[in-house]
Amino acid sequence: MNVEQVKQLKHGDVLHYQYGCNADRTCARFKVISRVKTWKRNPGRVQVSLKRGLWEYAKIRETNCRLFITEEECGCHLDIVEDRYEGLQFANE
Repeated sequence: MNVEQVKQLKHGDVLHYQYGCNADRTCARFKVISRVKTWKRNPGRVQVSLKRGLWEYAKIRETNCRLFITEEECGCHLDIVEDRYEGLQFANE
C-alpha cells in the first residue's frame, strides 16, 4: 500500500500483513478500528489503528504502510481453501 491508499481506508476494512503468517500459512489479518488521521501541515503523514485477534494492536504510518496489502490484492486465502480439501472424499461423489 502507499499513502494514498491508506487515506482511502475506512473502519472495518481488512488488511493483510505480508511478513507475518498464521498457523495455517495464511497472511496475518488486521482490521481497521479507527479513522485515518492526517495532518494539515504535512499531507504525507498518516496514521491508522489496527486490531488482530483479542489483544494484538498495530498502527499504520507512512513509514510502514508498504508492509500491508488489501484483502483483494492478497490471494493467500484461496490457496489454503484448496489445501484443506485436497484428498478428501465427499459423500456426493
